[in-house]
Amino acid sequence: MSRPDTRSLSRRQLASSVGELTQLHRHADTAVLARPAAITRGAPPPVPSFAIRRKRLEELLDGQSDQHVVLVRGPVGAGKTVLVAQWVSAQGRPCAWLSVDVTHNDQKVLLEHLVEVVERLSPHARHNGRWSHHGGVDYTVLWELLNAVTHNLGSSVTLVLDDVHRLHDQAARHVIEQLVEQPPHDVRTVLISRSKPRLGLERARLRDDLVEVTPAMLRFERAEIELLASTSFGRHLPISSGRVWAGLRVCGWHNWRHRRKRHDLRPSLIPAALPVRTSGRS
Repeated sequence: MSRPDTRSLSRRQLASSVGELTQLHRHADTAVLARPAAITRGAPPPVPSFAIRRKRLEELLDGQSDQHVVLVRGPVGAGKTVLVAQWVSAQGRPCAWLSVDVTHNDQKVLLEHLVEVVERLSPHARHNGRWSHHGGVDYTVLWELLNAVTHNLGSSVTLVLDDVHRLHDQAARHVIEQLVEQPPHDVRTVLISRSKPRLGLERARLRDDLVEVTPAMLRFERAEIELLASTSFGRHLPISSGRVWAGLRVCGWHNWRHRRKRHDLRPSLIPAALPVRTSGRS
């Protein structure tokens, strides 16, 4: 005798709960992904109050603190920016943050904005005449400024460049390549990107100076999804099938949000069951 199919009710409950979660993350996308330039040129963007800490990833970054270059890459909605914003906040170290946009494909604009956000960390360095923007700035000015700021502060500095995949101009990319290939002392450069940028990262890897958080690492583990549901609603998602966990891991919050807009959160469109990540191993 075949066993009765008990999945229908669970799937209806699932669609409701996942819909609530995606609605919640739609507001998070608005707060983090569509953030104003005034907030994202200098200080890290605000983190949604319900966002969970990805401690396993923060420990990865903390555990390799000697490396000067960090790459966090993944698709839209994978939690790249939130992860880095939470991490730099927990560190408590001085952080200069620049969200890259299309205007930064002008090398001069990119350099001036980098100098601007770094200057904010140390007023003394800001008023030093050598950092004058008259006649433009070059990488030497930025490099010397970073070293001067770390000296004045007596601590290391984190420089974050978000959305570096937006850089297409060769001269602008060369500025970042210089940071990667000749990193200033006590400066950690964090690059956030949707794809693997062509910025000399392989040379940093060869000299064992690169930490990378990959798309696979950014996938939510079972415990993280349960924690997110618990902190958001005070209860667990109704789960009777691995299919929903696979869907959340493979599609990401951004794609789930758009599926909900298209009314595509039907059980038949939930991805087929895949192995669910339950530990730090892939």
